[in-house]
Amino acid sequence: EGEKAVVWAVSFGDDANPTDMAFDGDQAWVALQNADSLVKISTKDGKVKKSIKTGKFAYEGETSPYVADIELDNGNLYVLMQRYTMDLSTWETTYPRGLLAVYDASNGDLIDTIQLKTKNPSSLAVVDGQVFVATHGVYNEASGTDADSKRGIEKVNVSKKKSELLISGEDLGGGVASMVVEDGIAYVSINLGYENYAAKQSLKKVDLSSKEITDVEGFTDMSGSMAIDDGLLYVGDRGASAVVTWNGKKKNTIKQPKGALPPYNIALF
Repeated sequence: EGEKAVVWAVSFGDDANPTDMAFDGDQAWVALQNADSLVKISTKDGKVKKSIKTGKFAYEGETSPYVADIELDNGNLYVLMQRYTMDLSTWETTYPRGLLAVYDASNGDLIDTIQLKTKNPSSLAVVDGQVFVATHGVYNEASGTDADSKRGIEKVNVSKKKSELLISGEDLGGGVASMVVEDGIAYVSINLGYENYAAKQSLKKVDLSSKEITDVEGFTDMSGSMAIDDGLLYVGDRGASAVVTWNGKKKNTIKQPKGALPPYNIALF
């Protein structure tokens, strides 16, 4: 209990802003968004084993490429970069096309980079060696996204250094805020905007092979994260202020601890 529950802690410095982790046995890669670094640590004691600078991929005037997601697969570390720049006086944001970088997970050497077709990527998944990237695209005036071909789900051919828009935001109904994938089936949350400071989203089930898209009813705000395991989808439904599961037919709300705040992120172990 209390302080004794903490096995170890490690600091990466002020404003490092760790955004994602990818576990590899007794080690893990950590993406530091504001520190423009990828750091490999020991999960036994938190000691840093390797550090890679990512600043060279930053957009004009920025120091960080703003890593959104990292995934490990077959010895490769896939790193998804949003590469935006923001005018802090007006909050106006410029988004160039997103970038996917591939590193050797054993030594941190850069293998390749692939330019994405669309902007503001949010999530990536590796399925049987195939790489899929979900992109949100540029926000509209309602802080949502338009249903057009400027966003969606891309399929990346790493060997040929090419990416294609596999499923358009026109078919999905907007840009993808988050995505989880299992056995070739993706669940994506679509950003429709905000109302009274709450996110308005729709949940879609997507077959990445057949491109069939199915609406999943009853969810309105997946901004509390999603995770999937053995066909069971976990949704951090901030509209319900709870974690809600979906088995393909039925919803089940997991009882939250007394006084718990709305879910922000989900991790399964």
